[in-house]
Amino acid sequence: MVVDWMPSNQEPFTFEDLTEICRREQKSKYPVEVRPDFYLVVRECRDRLKKEIEREFSIDQYSLKAKLASNQLIKFQEKSQQVFEFRFAKIQSMGLRAALGNRVDLRKLTPEELEFFNLIVEIISSKKSMLIGGEFTSTRTIDNYVAPVKREPVVQEVPARTEEIRPPEIAPEDEGVLPPEDEEVFPEDEEEPAEAASDPSEPAVESRSAAESPAEPEYILVRILADIPEIAGSDRNFRLKKEDIVTLPLPIANILIKQNAALKINIEL
Repeated sequence: MVVDWMPSNQEPFTFEDLTEICRREQKSKYPVEVRPDFYLVVRECRDRLKKEIEREFSIDQYSLKAKLASNQLIKFQEKSQQVFEFRFAKIQSMGLRAALGNRVDLRKLTPEELEFFNLIVEIISSKKSMLIGGEFTSTRTIDNYVAPVKREPVVQEVPARTEEIRPPEIAPEDEGVLPPEDEEVFPEDEEEPAEAASDPSEPAVESRSAAESPAEPEYILVRILADIPEIAGSDRNFRLKKEDIVTLPLPIANILIKQNAALKINIEL
């Protein structure tokens, strides 16, 4: 097939030209018309911008001209990438339609794009005959085609406290306390309870010291070391991001610390 190319434009390709092509590609369903040497002049324009940056940086790397030249090169590379993605996505769609027997217009493709189009048509046509014609059956499973996914730390929901906090041992009072069933009671000596109650200072001190002993905290302050999927807590859900400083329930915090996903923060007063 002979492609009727547009006349070659010998004028230098500029950043403004690329911006206009990118704008037209965004609005068009099919590839827009570009010069046959489009990819060549894009590379040449990129090289000119790099030389401009080198010249300005050799004069003064902190000057306004140096910053503008650097920004323009970055934008130029971004737009050239966008134009490539727009055009080749459309060419793939055209190749599928052509492989299925539909007519497509190839006059706006560059020689490089036409070569890619023919390759797409050849591959799709071959696979169609193999699959629909019954000449090919894959022995590979779906898992063979899926790239490995990086696993994030998995945090299981903890329905209850994993570490039981023992209540403080408080000395029982004399009144209203029943003795254990396996102990034998000797009621004949009635002076012993009064004698035990005659000196209440000793059990009172023991009770007060046990009650004032610090219990293990239910929440601790931690620093999150990695992004973590949403965790379902007993009262609310937690969505944690890397470098967050949060107060978490003790069971959840312990699991994250053991998995190296969090770091306990000790606050000294």
